[in-house]
Amino acid sequence: MTPRRTSKKSQPNTSDGKVKSDNQQNNPDELFPVVGIGASAGRLEAFTQLLNHLPTDTGMAFVMIQHMASEHESALSVILGRATEMPVHEAQDGMAVAPNQVYVIPPNASMTAEKAPAHLPLRS
Repeated sequence: MTPRRTSKKSQPNTSDGKVKSDNQQNNPDELFPVVGIGASAGRLEAFTQLLNHLPTDTGMAFVMIQHMASEHESALSVILGRATEMPVHEAQDGMAVAPNQVYVIPPNASMTAEKAPAHLPLRS
């Protein structure tokens, strides 16, 4: 996956040594990594262990996909939300991807994101 852009920069010092506030440094062109993580059905523990051990401020977005039949409804985003303090979302078409958040691809979709909001076409 391609690095994404974020609206927050790290907090650089000004010439007088003070840290700039977020609203002083809003830059939508800053890149951040997007990490894709996949597992077969029944390997939920691998996802939860990973999220339990990740810091919540990595500066990365995490996209989770679990192999599962498209007719099944997934509770994965709710389950993973219990394993981390990062926000966990079921990915939706047109959703913006942001750092320090987890996105779960629904069973009936694939996901692409390149310098734009996520696009989730239904699988054929």
